[in-house]
Amino acid sequence: MLFGGGGDDLLFGSDNSDVLTGGQGSDTFIFSSGDTGTDTIKDFQAEAGGDVLDFSALISGYDATTDPVASIIRLTELDGNTIVSVDANGAVGGEDFTDVAILEGVTGLNADTMVEDFSIVLA
Repeated sequence: MLFGGGGDDLLFGSDNSDVLTGGQGSDTFIFSSGDTGTDTIKDFQAEAGGDVLDFSALISGYDATTDPVASIIRLTELDGNTIVSVDANGAVGGEDFTDVAILEGVTGLNADTMVEDFSIVLA
């Protein structure tokens, strides 16, 4: 388990499945290539100015001017949670989505809106 503090924290999980809690503040959860687990985030705040999922070190070949967000990020609701799946190389080589995070107790998200609000960072 990894806990943030009362301010704005940067949280890096290991390459296993981790349980992350950011605490108060606008926290950034950073994912990188080589991570093989699915992290559970206990307190993700999805509104604009809230917490951030940073996939910039995980994703390659994404061009925001030509590639739709759906080619790189998929959000699926299951049992009151949101599963975040990423296709690290986007449109290259067909679909290959991998679950990278579970946002516990969070539903009703839209990947396009999250990118526009900077709740998801792709590059």
